[in-house]
Formats: sequence, C-alpha cells, structure tokens
Amino acid sequence: NHELVDCFISQEGFEFKPYIFQNATSLTRINIPDAFTVIPNSAFRNCSSLIAVSIPSFVTSFETACFFGCESLKEITIPDTVVSIASYAFCDCFSLEEVTVPPSVKRIERSVFSGCKSLKKVTLPESVTLILSFAFEGCTSLKEINIPPCVTEIGACSFKDCSSLEKIVIPSSVTKIGRKCFKGCLELSSITIPPSFDLKMLDENFETGSFNDCYGLAGDL
Repeated sequence: NHELVDCFISQEGFEFKPYIFQNATSLTRINIPDAFTVIPNSAFRNCSSLIAVSIPSFVTSFETACFFGCESLKEITIPDTVVSIASYAFCDCFSLEEVTVPPSVKRIERSVFSGCKSLKKVTLPESVTLILSFAFEGCTSLKEINIPPCVTEIGACSFKDCSSLEKIVIPSSVTKIGRKCFKGCLELSSITIPPSFDLKMLDENFETGSFNDCYGLAGDL
C-alpha cells in the first residue's frame, strides 16, 4: 500500500473493507466505483499525499476516521445521498478548505472536522439538530459558520481554538452549550444569544469556560 500512487478500483471481486488503504502514504488519487455505498472505517486513514478522490454518487455513509489524517486533501464532494458522517471522518485534513454537509445529515459528530486548519467555509443543512464535542476544534481559518435553526445542543469544545471565528449566532432552539465550546476563539467579537435562552444555564456555562479566552467579547456579555 505504501507505494500506491494512482488507484482505480474495479467493482469485480474487490472488497472495500475497513483500513484497506490505511497508511498508503504515496497514494495521490483514487476513483471509487458507484457500486459502493459506504466509505469504510479508516479506509484512507493517514493517506497523507491524497489530493483527489472520486466519491460514488450513491454513497450513504462515511464511517469513522475514513479520511483521518489525509493532510493533502483540499476538497471533497459529499453526495446528497449521504445520511451520516461518523466521528473523526475528516479529522486532521489540514488542507481541506471547504465542505458542504448534505441535507439528510442530522448530527455533526465528534471531532468530524477537528484540526482542519485550512477550513474556511462550512455549509450545514437545516436538518442538523446536534453539533457534538470537538466537531470543529482547531479549525483556525474558519471565520464564520451558520448554526442551523433546529440545533438543540452545541457540544463541549466543538469550536474550541477556532481562532479566526469572528461571529456566532445561537439559534433559539439551542438549550445547551457545552464546556469550553468557544474557548480560544480569539477573534470572536460578536455573539447573538436569543432572549429565550436560559440565563441560569448561561451562567453555568461561563463557569465551565464556554467563552474563555474570547478576548474580543470583553465587555459585550
């Protein structure tokens, strides 16, 4: 696997299984046939030279850590057929610049885009109801993100160390903001909290450091 450069997968007789291309550090391009509907667990983990991948148009799920550590991958097209993107799927994809989550996805899982330090644009669908812990931690190029109107929970450390994030609007549907959620968002200067938000819970969140080191918010909250 270490010596693979370009790879075209044939449907016939090929078993697309977890870890199959893990640590194939020379792999730069791969074309996955339409017959496959799942990107398996850790399938391309640590394929550090991978720059282009063709995703089948009928894929329904990206399993855990499937592209973890693909640090050269700049773009990925996630088909609208996808209903789930598992934890760590794109963690530490250092070069990934933009991502659009398809409309059937309901959960932004733990650490799914954590460490994507070049990520500048994220589009989340209105179907999303949960943003889980560490989801966007360390996305240091992310300046803004729209939190969908049906989100009820923003998990612990989900935007921690997003040091370029400038503003955030909390929708009225949110009932919980996790600990250290926005800690280290150094450029955050505007946060909109709906009047319906439980102020007692907000006080508790400050105690757990949800907005610690958000120096641009000084005097605003």
